Formats: sequence, C-alpha cells, structure tokens
Amino acid sequence: MKIYSQLLNFQNKLRKVSKDAEGYTYNYASFDNVVNTISSELQSQGLGFTHTFDGQDIICTLFNAEGDAITSKLTLPTEILKGMNASQSMGAAITYARRYTLTAILGLVTDDDTDTVASTPPAKENTSQGQNSTDEKPWLNVNSEQFARLLLQVPNYSPDDLVKMSRIKYKVSKDTEKAIRDSYRDNYEEVQLED
Repeated sequence: MKIYSQLLNFQNKLRKVSKDAEGYTYNYASFDNVVNTISSELQSQGLGFTHTFDGQDIICTLFNAEGDAITSKLTLPTEILKGMNASQSMGAAITYARRYTLTAILGLVTDDDTDTVASTPPAKENTSQGQNSTDEKPWLNVNSEQFARLLLQVPNYSPDDLVKMSRIKYKVSKDTEKAIRDSYRDNYEEVQLED
C-alpha cells in the first residue's frame, strides 16, 4: 500500500513534537500542539486522519486519497473521575485517547518516558519559597486534563505525595486537595480491599 511509503516520508521529516504542557511528573505535547505541528507535513505527504467511535473504543484512522488506511484503537474508561461529572470525565478521556492514538499511528515522540515514575519519589515541596512565586502558579482545576493526569498516578503515590506533587506546579484549593484525597480513597483503597 502507498500509505506506508507516505508514512515513512512523513517520519523522515517529522518524528518529535515539542512538549507544551505539564503533567505531574513529566511534560507532554497537548493534542492541539500535535495537530498544529503535523498538519502541514501530513498534507504535503497526501495523508489525513480522523477519529471515530465504536462503542467504548476511539479509533484513529490515517488515510490517503487512494483509499489506503491504517487504524489505531484505544478503549475509553467508563469510570467517572473524582471531582468531575460524567461528561467532563469522558471529555478528558477522549482528548487523551485522541492524542495517544494519533501519535501512536504516526510514530511520534510527544512525552517523557514515564516507566520509572513509580520508583522515583516526588520532589519535596520547597516551603521556603516566597509568596510571589506561589502566586504565579496557575490554579489546579478539578475539571482539567492536568487533574485527570494526576489521578492516573493514584496507585503510585500516597495522598500526601499527590498533594505535594500538585503544589509544585499549581496552587491547590482545599476543595481540590479534598478531591485528590477522595480519589485515592475511593479508587485505590477499594482495590486493596478486593485483593
């Protein structure tokens, strides 16, 4: 199929996307940044992509004008993340799945290697920082992708560590801290009881 030679040409021109967003233990390229970075080169190679749903799966299809196609699929989680309603939780999961299926199918590098995250203790919070540096941090919003990413780390850290990790890059309200601790209790402690 011609699509494989087109994909190879694309990869020869573009393999890495700059990281413009921050997770809790790593940086990554947001979906918007990925699309903005690849659009011109995809078009020059005669390639396009689309995302569709099939039940709980999101499917990324890379295609060309000749009708060749390659697909990448990811199953969306069904649980509602603590601090979010069902629609917000699904929205965060869809954005995450769209980014991962697209970058996987194109063979792009968009985030740091996180294989060692669980074995690396979180950095200690610097309590000697002045008030001005804390005020410059954005608020951590429980409806954000950043909060959803933090919740993915729940099995790897204690609630205190999760809160400390959050405060390194964000201002954390009492309600957000409670949502972090509730998520740990609801999602992790229940798993331990089942084991």
